[in-house]
Amino acid sequence: MMKTPLFILMTLLFLTSCVNTKGTFIAHEGLVFKKKKLFSSRLKDVPVGAGSYEATLKFKTKKKLSLILNGEDKKIVFEIPDGTRLPSNNGTLNLTAEQTGQPYDLFGEIQTDYSRSGQHSDYESCSWTTYRRECRQICENKDDEREPRDRDDIRRDRRRDSNCRRVCEDVPVTHYGHRNVVYHYEYEYKKLFVELMKPASNQMVANFKGTHNSSTRVVDHSGICR
Repeated sequence: MMKTPLFILMTLLFLTSCVNTKGTFIAHEGLVFKKKKLFSSRLKDVPVGAGSYEATLKFKTKKKLSLILNGEDKKIVFEIPDGTRLPSNNGTLNLTAEQTGQPYDLFGEIQTDYSRSGQHSDYESCSWTTYRRECRQICENKDDEREPRDRDDIRRDRRRDSNCRRVCEDVPVTHYGHRNVVYHYEYEYKKLFVELMKPASNQMVANFKGTHNSSTRVVDHSGICR
């Protein structure tokens, strides 16, 4: 079987965002992982008994992969060394225990299958934008600080001291309508297999299996929005 760690899937699906992938983690024997103590560089043991667990894998950065055993309140962090080259869609990779910071080598594989639906047609809402020329008068008053004697003085002062100009601009106007579209869906199905091995051996002590399905709507033709 081709071997690639789980974080490859994370990177391929979501290069920049936090990713949670659910699956099943099976420990074939009792395991002991390492975890940094809070506010300390010292490590403590994280024991995991033999058995099957619902698990979540989180890939937040290109430097760390977290395995969370749901319901067990246990989080195991695998380091990802700088410069690690991650394959795209299909590929393999392996990391040693020294690289991951855990007492086990990590191997895995990612497999991706693609398919597409037939074409569909629909009548959907749409919008378009035009621009309308609008003009307005802008005046800047230059009243002095002297107090006018009566209302007629105020009108004369404002006419004399006002500086007006005409300003025009193109204002966007949104219109709504409908159009005919022809489209299809493209499907992506990813399978992830991860194995933990005793260092420098082929003895598997645990494995993780997870999948991710996604679909994308692709428009083949669209009519005029009206």
